[in-house]
Amino acid sequence: MNKLKITVVIPLYNKSDVIKTAISSVLSQSLLPFELIIIDDGSTDDGADKIKKLNCPLIKLIETDNHGVSAARNLGVSHATGEFVAFLDADDYWSNDFIKTMVKLILQYDEAAVFACNSKVKYTDGRNKSSQRVFNCKGDTGLINNYFSYVCHGQKLFNSSSVIIKKESLQSIGGFPVGITSGEDLLTWARLATRNKIAYIDDELSTIEVPSSVADRKNRSHNEKDEVGEQLIKLKEHVESRQLADFYRYVSHWYEMRTLIFYQKRLRKIAFKYWRKMFQFNPYQTRVYTLLLVLLLPTTMFFYIKSKVQRYKGD
Repeated sequence: MNKLKITVVIPLYNKSDVIKTAISSVLSQSLLPFELIIIDDGSTDDGADKIKKLNCPLIKLIETDNHGVSAARNLGVSHATGEFVAFLDADDYWSNDFIKTMVKLILQYDEAAVFACNSKVKYTDGRNKSSQRVFNCKGDTGLINNYFSYVCHGQKLFNSSSVIIKKESLQSIGGFPVGITSGEDLLTWARLATRNKIAYIDDELSTIEVPSSVADRKNRSHNEKDEVGEQLIKLKEHVESRQLADFYRYVSHWYEMRTLIFYQKRLRKIAFKYWRKMFQFNPYQTRVYTLLLVLLLPTTMFFYIKSKVQRYKGD
């Protein structure tokens, strides 16, 4: 088991208050990684100084100008000497047996190139949430034969803190897409899924921090230009025919998210543009027409209803 070389890559940008928790979760593993590479992506806080004070031989700190999380991850991968790369965001952390359990998964399903697990969700307001079960029982393992059948309805199988990837497989798709500020992970997983097998263990081995509201989300922008959608559509040629229906639903779901984002920004014209694309890829789903009715509501009425629902849930 120790012969497998696992490189851990943590992208860091102004997370001085939480980076030591993430690092501690790596250094506390029952099976340590081969190396831990931290990319300080032009932070303006003292996160890098805290890392240097740890004086840990396992840690390799690389400081660079700010180019975004995808560029930081790619830089970490380029410096990785391990055959497999595990990713961990600076505000997330692992259970003590994450690497040990994932190595067992790698050895069990050596035909796969992507190895993932479930996650606990910790909201910034203190709430916790368990992820949706993928298999029947906790700890069950298996190959994900149709990735898009799981994610086409909004379920997230894994994230950037619950996955280990063969280095060569990630590099073969060009790594993470640089310059995209929203949906870059989603596009990367889809690219990997169309070319590789995914092994999965249904156990919450990582904990991810999620903003409690859209307003809390930082360093994210949603431009009208939709690079993720354009690139997703290009993946069609790599999707097996039996998976095409689910793939189309997945693309439609992406446009559903885009529709709601721009509607809530009160950019109704752009929202309608993305609704039409949602309709194009999945015209027979009821939620397509439900969303159309929402779009026809005055935005003031929508936000009024939304505030009432949120207040009701809070009571």
